[in-house]
Amino acid sequence: MPFDPQSWFAELPSRVTPDPSLIAAIQVRLLGDAPGEWWLKADRGEASTGPGLMPSADITVEAGSEDFLDLVEGRLEPLAAILGGKVKLSGNLALAQKLPSLFSRKT
Repeated sequence: MPFDPQSWFAELPSRVTPDPSLIAAIQVRLLGDAPGEWWLKADRGEASTGPGLMPSADITVEAGSEDFLDLVEGRLEPLAAILGGKVKLSGNLALAQKLPSLFSRKT
């Protein structure tokens, strides 16, 4: 089944447990088979998402749609994805290092 970003982002807040210490506004730019712009906001343990642009994003993530899905689902190691050019990050890179905790699945 192809990646459906609209459904994935809509379901994200109920599928993950954000880090209670993480406050971040993230812009996601998807390329490839399922292109689009999405935003994600993490605020002290709460997460919200939506389509479109977030002008005050702390971090911008740009990736092919399938690479992004592999990254957040844990099938692609973050450092390898960045060094291999599959994912581009800009903005607060120190804050970006905390993002893997955002995508940890609820137990």
